[in-house]
This record gives sequence, structure tokens and C-alpha cells, in this order.
Amino acid sequence: MGLTQARWMALLELSRADGLTQRELATTLGVEGPTLVRLLDGLEGQGLIERQPCPDDRRVKRVRVTTTAVPILNEIRKITDATRSELLAGVVAEDLSTALRVLTLIAERLEQTE
Repeated sequence: MGLTQARWMALLELSRADGLTQRELATTLGVEGPTLVRLLDGLEGQGLIERQPCPDDRRVKRVRVTTTAVPILNEIRKITDATRSELLAGVVAEDLSTALRVLTLIAERLEQTE
């Protein structure tokens, strides 16, 4: 599709929560501001996102996907759904729940050490 993993992950996050601020998106993706700016510049250059000023604070930009991104997002979802099904085939829901709980706990502890 001509997208890096970082770009398609950003698009997917933006499609889930339209109108995120750049700071919120950086936090969600776990990247620093300058890294996100380069990423968004590329997506904007492809016509897949647009930055809009926040009405409450002109210093803040909200990021939204464009209609051009919709077919690409549909393809990304097909690929991720197929990959998820393949990876989780045969995994019992209870085991998956336990794994998610343990990984969440580890992630929380890592954040506390920063």
C-alpha cells in the first residue's frame, strides 16, 4: 500500500478517534513530537490526513483522516483482521485475557519507572 508501519498505525489510530491533537496522537503511538511531525508531514503529503486548528487554542492542531484515506483504511483493517485471526487461531479466550492482563501490568510498571 506504500505505507510504512508507523504511517498505517497512525492512520488506524486517527480513524478510531477522529480529531486527536498531535500531542494525543504522539502519546498513543508512543513517539516523540518531532518524530510525529515528520510522520504527519508524510501522510499529509499523500493527502491522507489534514491538520486543523483547534477552535479553543490556535497553537493546537487536530488531525483528521481525509476521504482519500478511507479505501486504504479498509484495506489495512482487512489485513490486520486476517493477521489477528491467523495469530490467535486456537488461543482460548481465557488465555488471551490472562496474557493481556499480564502485559498491561508490565506496561504500567514500565511507565512508572520513567
